[in-house]
Amino acid sequence: MPSSSKPIAIDCPVAFSEKASLFGEFANAIRVTPEGPHECFLDFCVYSPTENQAQIVTRVRIHRSFLAVLLGRLQDEVQMDLDPEDPQDGKIVFLNAPKSLN
Repeated sequence: MPSSSKPIAIDCPVAFSEKASLFGEFANAIRVTPEGPHECFLDFCVYSPTENQAQIVTRVRIHRSFLAVLLGRLQDEVQMDLDPEDPQDGKIVFLNAPKSLN
């Protein structure tokens, strides 16, 4: 996304369907949905401006503390200032479960 682009929040219906996407194959929107005090869903969606609705492509349930880890990793990827001697591409980043959840 170019640095001049700003995210836009759109209030529209969001459907979850096992059927193939009517709008496209790639997620072009994301929604964070709270699920209790410590968890949330990341809903990767395909949004259609002509239909003004979205369809969930993938839903991932995560611990809220993992949001900061995801943010940092995404910022690294967007900045593309990775050390060529230690590329992060293809590596996984994980968060140990809080002791209260073990």
